[in-house]
Amino acid sequence: MVSCSNVTVRHSADPSVDFSDFNTWDWTEGPALEPEYRLADDPDRIDRRIKDSIGSELRAKGFEKAESGPDLLVLYFGGGGLREDASATEMGYVSWNQESIEKQSFKKGTLIVDVIDSETMRLVWRGYAEKAFDRNPDNDQLERAIEEVISKMFEDFPPDRG
Repeated sequence: MVSCSNVTVRHSADPSVDFSDFNTWDWTEGPALEPEYRLADDPDRIDRRIKDSIGSELRAKGFEKAESGPDLLVLYFGGGGLREDASATEMGYVSWNQESIEKQSFKKGTLIVDVIDSETMRLVWRGYAEKAFDRNPDNDQLERAIEEVISKMFEDFPPDRG
């Protein structure tokens, strides 16, 4: 059984950013995951579920998806094994707090969502869910866990939107 009760969900935001300036978003590519780090046997199915869940949360918060010229770029990454992720700088954007966003290792079952200001290419928000998924969940369990975890992750998003 997958449950949010044992999941550690954190998020942080650039305190200097006024989120009321943002209205639209679109996807951008994150780091590719090698097969041993993928969350499930059917990564395309899980990718769709993660993107659908994040998109639903953003729509519920009043953000519209824009195919061109979005205010925010969104990407997710995570995976099935202990590994070190690329730094924000290596992925083409910078953070407000290099010390906490530079290379980090994450454990099996971790999901990270980054929200980037498309104009400045600065990371403005990061959601992080550790132990988000059982060690070897089936795809159906994983889909349910994804919806639950992303909902919890986005509970307080965006911070102080006017």
